[in-house]
Amino acid sequence: MPEKLVTISTLARLLKTTNHTIRYYEDEGLFKPAEIAPNGYRKYGMPQAYQLSFILFLRQLDFSVASIKQILQTNPSVTDLLLTKKIAIQTERHRLEQLEKILDDQLNIHQSSASPTLKVATPIYLQSVKRLPIDYDFGITEIMDGNWNPDFILRKLYYVITPDYYDICLVSTNSY
Repeated sequence: MPEKLVTISTLARLLKTTNHTIRYYEDEGLFKPAEIAPNGYRKYGMPQAYQLSFILFLRQLDFSVASIKQILQTNPSVTDLLLTKKIAIQTERHRLEQLEKILDDQLNIHQSSASPTLKVATPIYLQSVKRLPIDYDFGITEIMDGNWNPDFILRKLYYVITPDYYDICLVSTNSY
């Protein structure tokens, strides 16, 4: 019994994509129809549906069309490919979580800027970035000499003041 083939419109509807996307992937050499009928209609079977669903999945994972083409040509271990992408996603998620914390801190600073006193709900640990004499007027260059990080400007600075000196501090991730 010959395999039942479907048109490009049916395949697009089944995989929740567009005819244009399928033609584009064909033009890029990612896959081919099972047959092209005499009237020019493209026909697809289960192997093409599986391959297109894999291509669409890789696109959801943000692989470029060129990368997908290389993946399909070299046929690497799918497990290795997915593990590598999972690690990249975890790394990006961690970066975004750190950025979200900075945004939350900035929102708290701006929302509570009317109050001269900062209320700390949980204990914080400070790391001294720079110790300066009490009469010293510092600038950004003194801080850059310490633990400089590009997001430094967006982080909260704390000052620990004594009669002789003051420490410029940042919140530390280490509890001592």
